[in-house]
Amino acid sequence: MIYLVGLLNAYKQGDVGVIYPIARALPVLMVGVGAWFIGQSLEVSAWIGFAILTLGCLLVPIKTFRQLTVSAYANLGVLWAFVAAIGTTIYQLSTKRG
Repeated sequence: MIYLVGLLNAYKQGDVGVIYPIARALPVLMVGVGAWFIGQSLEVSAWIGFAILTLGCLLVPIKTFRQLTVSAYANLGVLWAFVAAIGTTIYQLSTKRG
């Protein structure tokens, strides 16, 4: 439910071409951190993959590296995409623990 509410609101506030990659890629890193937090060990290669994927999703909204600033991401669409990512992360971690 958190994912859907976050994604719907993100789409209202931002471009689907920016919002969707962020909402789908951020949970990869978040689940990795969450799994580590609950005591699961992860390979270094997994962390490298998480970092590459997350970096790629963060580069989506910019056209040049000079635009890589906090203000490029400081909008309601990205905030709601982050909420959607949190919803996905909670779901994934709850299925790992159970």
